[in-house]
Amino acid sequence: MPSNYDISLHRLGNQLKRLKKDPQTIEKYNKIILDQEKARIVEKVSKLESSEKVHYLAHQVVLREETETTRVMIVFDASCKTR
Repeated sequence: MPSNYDISLHRLGNQLKRLKKDPQTIEKYNKIILDQEKARIVEKVSKLESSEKVHYLAHQVVLREETETTRVMIVFDASCKTR
């Protein structure tokens, strides 16, 4: 499996840039990530590495203003293509 390090890092940077414009949303995003880490859905990466042995799961934040309950969702992109 080819490394997807570069594309995943790029997409994360874009997400964070967008989220920094809205402190309330980034707070909710952070809570979701921490909850998922606690539930072992995701894991914290202590050292980023670009290797064929490591595969990063790209994700994006989806905002649904019209709903009462889940306004901020994280959607994982398992079909993200490498360049």
